[in-house]
Amino acid sequence: MTEETRDDLMNDMDNLFATGQALLSLAQRLDAEGKLNEARELYRRAFQQGIMIQKLKQRAVAGSQASFSSSIEFCKSV
Repeated sequence: MTEETRDDLMNDMDNLFATGQALLSLAQRLDAEGKLNEARELYRRAFQQGIMIQKLKQRAVAGSQASFSSSIEFCKSV
């Protein structure tokens, strides 16, 4: 995984996190106002944002491990 790809993944995770936080905040406000159907939908969307963040983290970790493994193999070959 290149440094640029890793940076892109980190930016994507940051953006998803910020969006999830905004959705959660709005859902809590709607929940407090008694607008339960609207709040439920926003809670669901915030949860989906969390799932996407987890998938990106797994991808970043897998890419880092692959890069680390290839670096070790290169060092062994020298």
